[in-house]
Amino acid sequence: MMKKLFLLVGVVGLAFILLGVKPGSSLAQEKGKSGEPFVIGYIGNFSWPFAADASYAVDLAAEEINKAGGLLGRQVQVAKIDSKGQAPIAVAGYKQLIMNKGAKAVILGEGAELNFACQAAGAELYPEFPHLCFNATTSHEGLGLKVLNEYNKYKFYFRTFINTDLYRKGIMDWGRSIKRLMNPKTAALIIEDAQWTEYFRNGKAGLYPPCRDDMEKETGIKVVYYAEISVREKMFLPLFQALADKNPEWICYVSAYSDVTTFVKQWAVSPAKNIDLWDGGGPSTMPGFWGMSGGAALGLVTPIYSRAALSDKTIPFVDDLKKRYNKDSNWVAFGSYDSVYMIKAAMEKTKTADIEALIKALESIEMTGVYGIIKYDNTHTCKFGWPYMDFPYGEFQHGGELVIVHPENVAKATNPTKPYIPVKQLRQQ
Repeated sequence: MMKKLFLLVGVVGLAFILLGVKPGSSLAQEKGKSGEPFVIGYIGNFSWPFAADASYAVDLAAEEINKAGGLLGRQVQVAKIDSKGQAPIAVAGYKQLIMNKGAKAVILGEGAELNFACQAAGAELYPEFPHLCFNATTSHEGLGLKVLNEYNKYKFYFRTFINTDLYRKGIMDWGRSIKRLMNPKTAALIIEDAQWTEYFRNGKAGLYPPCRDDMEKETGIKVVYYAEISVREKMFLPLFQALADKNPEWICYVSAYSDVTTFVKQWAVSPAKNIDLWDGGGPSTMPGFWGMSGGAALGLVTPIYSRAALSDKTIPFVDDLKKRYNKDSNWVAFGSYDSVYMIKAAMEKTKTADIEALIKALESIEMTGVYGIIKYDNTHTCKFGWPYMDFPYGEFQHGGELVIVHPENVAKATNPTKPYIPVKQLRQQ
């Protein structure tokens, strides 16, 4: 009997050691001591440049906060997990961060599939290990609907990004911007076939139609050519030939994971090369894309998470990330950095690290971040549309110069004397 008792004590003691907790103290006591580091976890696929570079944005925020005295006197400590793009690794890493590393917040630099997996894991952990989770990456509407429909289960989950519906509205804003800039009457709409574009392609019953119908209704631009393409597609020349035969004045390409580099290179030598092209994401969002495309990006308009004056914090953040770590910014970096500062704002408002109190504070706070003003709605998703969170779009002009063209107010604040130039005119210069 005594041997069994000693064995039980030994096992319990070993478990506490593995969790980083001293025997004789409760986990809550040990992890909640004033002055202990406040651990923020980051999970991303580090072979994906966007997630890898964004991890340094978390480091930058932590450094800045620590130099200013920390979070209620507690230094921020960053712990990172490389998911390798695999859901089982991401979930195991999530549990490791919360249970063993004592993380009180986790930032996800992951796509929709891995966000769903980690969101579910977090819901299981939350009753025993209260914590916060921030999605800085993906717009899938289902993630926010879980918060709305099962609040008590998923209230810990916040998205410092937008949901599919708001992204859809953002695409309509592209249409309004191109109308302002060159007033096209016709367009080609191309959408990548991926989980996150489900509602763009098919609409949502009772709420909104497919983007093709929305484009015509909301902007007055007639869609004369429509296509859906696989994210694995490498040959686009037949598409550009078919598109050019319809003679649209504008190409709207909704993408995030497609081979945009190849797409743009083939556009530049295709019969559609003089048709203005706006792209939604992927490698083209990197300032270095001009070099990656070999200059084929001339005239391309794409989201540029660079030196655009979304707020007075945007350009300093972009410059500091480059100076401190030699990393270019991207949308995951924007959202990751702002997520850390939302934690800071919530702790300063509540004067506590209590998670329930922080959740309530996060639901009410408006904070100026690098994305613009950050404000979560009832799905814990950011309000969208400048001066709230918005995406700056820039045009690659000669020499790879990026000229911000959207939103209009941001363009005026960033490069007031440099206009949008249609691609056909750029090619003639």
